Amino acid sequence: MPEGEPRPFDEATALDRYDNAIVANDRLTREVVGLLTERNLQDRTVIVVIGDHGEAFGEHHGDAGGHGNYLYEESLRVPLVFLHPTLFEGLPRDGRLFQTKDLGASLLELAGLSPSLAQSRSVFRSYQRHPVFFNNRFGHHWVGVRDGDWKLVVDRDDESGATRSLFALDRDADERVNRIQQEPARASALEVQLRQWYLWNEQQASQRMPTLP
Repeated sequence: MPEGEPRPFDEATALDRYDNAIVANDRLTREVVGLLTERNLQDRTVIVVIGDHGEAFGEHHGDAGGHGNYLYEESLRVPLVFLHPTLFEGLPRDGRLFQTKDLGASLLELAGLSPSLAQSRSVFRSYQRHPVFFNNRFGHHWVGVRDGDWKLVVDRDDESGATRSLFALDRDADERVNRIQQEPARASALEVQLRQWYLWNEQQASQRMPTLP
């Protein structure tokens, strides 16, 4: 936080400090937008708000927090907002699943260029729904898949064996109820998809490894 920045929230907790940082970021963003308006550049500028990952404040696993450590929604869900005075007027909020890597193709399309990036899809095009996969090895090895409103998370480091959690995000946005016992068929189907993707991903990674002398 810059010196002298207003702190409307109590700084007693990490969440308060985080909220103060968000307020500061909002103020600085407002300054940038104001500067663009003063220079009559607002109609020629698209502002994109995006995050790399979310922040955890003990929502799961007791007091465990941090950013990018888990595959729960508080870590995975990030904003992706496109701002322009008229370009997006009347467009509904898009509820499809995208990844941050899709920003590249989206910006190319906005600029009138062909979004030809192999692993990036423009958010401004229509697509058939597809599953999204997750893999996190930072301190703890988690893998997961989300298909529509269903999400399977596997803890591969659990000493008792890989622990599986199945969540119905449309009914349980905070991921409090593990439905692995109530929905075994759905969990198995998601696990097949996850296993296929994981093996493919590991194979791709091994092929990209340089050969050491």
